[in-house]
Amino acid sequence: MWDIATPIIIGKKHIGNLFLGQFLFEDEQPDLDLFREQARKYGFDEKDYLEALSHVPRWNREMIHTVMHFYTDITILISSLGHKNIQLAKALSEWKVILKELRESEQKFSKIFQVAPILMAISLIENGTFIDVNQEFLNTTGYDRDEVIGRTSVELNIFDAAARKKLIDFLNEAGQIAGLELEIKTKDQQVLNCIFQAQIIEWHGRKHLLTAALDITGRKKAEEERKREMSRIELLNSHMVDRELRMVELKKEILDLKKKLKSDI
Repeated sequence: MWDIATPIIIGKKHIGNLFLGQFLFEDEQPDLDLFREQARKYGFDEKDYLEALSHVPRWNREMIHTVMHFYTDITILISSLGHKNIQLAKALSEWKVILKELRESEQKFSKIFQVAPILMAISLIENGTFIDVNQEFLNTTGYDRDEVIGRTSVELNIFDAAARKKLIDFLNEAGQIAGLELEIKTKDQQVLNCIFQAQIIEWHGRKHLLTAALDITGRKKAEEERKREMSRIELLNSHMVDRELRMVELKKEILDLKKKLKSDI
């Protein structure tokens, strides 16, 4: 049996691994004699042991290749976002369980896609027409599914044309996107700051864009408020320093005046 593990590195520190779970390739046959021997060696019921083996997921090699790239890209995104986005890493550990249970390649991807706690979408690479979006995308943007599917991000004003061009240009230059910050708009025209990951995928014989976005609007607002507060403190300190300096000057002027009056007397 096989397994896949991808290390998660944050701040040059290895904090854990993302495991896919044990599986068999569709084109390989397990050595049943070997598993019978293991059952006898470790005291397992042979019939139950072989029955459990028959339920081990079987995946094709193309799907494994896709999942490995997906896991690698996600762990890179986690590392780039750092400690503040560690919740994303926890969510990925839940995806591992889902991946392990699903049988068909498209079903596996569809379920991962739909339960992801980040905004995910599949669109046509040439014009941005939405083919599918997940529930988090709908929850965050405020749209219903039938309002999105078949329309483009520019039509819905989720992206303006310049922002989508920036994303596509970046993708064409780098081959994939990880950690690109862009603004999107919700149905009620609220502006959200998001960190994007994107890559080109082949789906039903056509090139599509798979995007994943993490909403960091709350974090950005907190950072901006902290900066404003620091600016207010610095301004207050500046005024206090100026006031103290003026007081010193006034005291010196008074002393000079007293000395002059004494000398005149």
